[in-house]
Amino acid sequence: MSRTANRAINKRSAACLAFALCTITTAVNLQAPLYDALAARDGLGVGATSIAFACYVVGIIPVLLGLNGLADRVGRKPLIMSALLLCLLATGITLIAPGLLALGIARFLLGISTGLTSAVAPAYMQLLLGGEDNRVATNYVTASTALGFGLGAAVTSLFVFHTPSVSPPSLWIYLAIASLALVVVTTLKDPAFSIKPTRFIRLEWLRHLRYLQLRGAVSALGEKTCAAQRYSTGSGDFADCLRVDRLGSGSRLSCGGTAGHGSSQ
Repeated sequence: MSRTANRAINKRSAACLAFALCTITTAVNLQAPLYDALAARDGLGVGATSIAFACYVVGIIPVLLGLNGLADRVGRKPLIMSALLLCLLATGITLIAPGLLALGIARFLLGISTGLTSAVAPAYMQLLLGGEDNRVATNYVTASTALGFGLGAAVTSLFVFHTPSVSPPSLWIYLAIASLALVVVTTLKDPAFSIKPTRFIRLEWLRHLRYLQLRGAVSALGEKTCAAQRYSTGSGDFADCLRVDRLGSGSRLSCGGTAGHGSSQ
């Protein structure tokens, strides 16, 4: 296949991914014009609306902070598909049971969806473009997501302005478009992803926990060794029996004046 044909295929794949990204971000603000109507329907005020709106942050932050390496384990296309499914679920919830509770759940799901998308979209776009200039991939991602964030609220506002409702036709239209986007994403290639043993939950305290466990094991070993020596010789003070000194990257166990070195001095 010629280079020109490959480039055309890459451009088409990038356009398909951009369509999916725009669809995902469109769902984020799709219900924004409905906040006041939903609050009035439930007899609640601005505070409850703000809490429902903040559920988006509760969903997106854990994904961004804790699941950065998930794409290295499962691939990039499954994450984009998962994001679209979450958007479909969130929109369906607001259609089935319109209210602030449903809105809060939907915002939480949309936060997770956006977090998954943000973690993989730039790299996936770059792979689909076949190693072109990074600025091209950045332009695709930026343009599609920016369009989506504004498009959802705009379309819903037009329908609500024409016919006020807590379930405007824009939600049903979105379900159809998101389903189409899901089908489009299934046709994309998923370039070989790294399957190196990446920790997808990168928490610093795990390293400290391992260090404490190792230190405890070394201390226990030293205590047993000292106890055995005291039992065999019948001498030695227990306070001086065990000493664990750090020597560089190793340790030294001393029992009653007899030392065993874990590393050379």
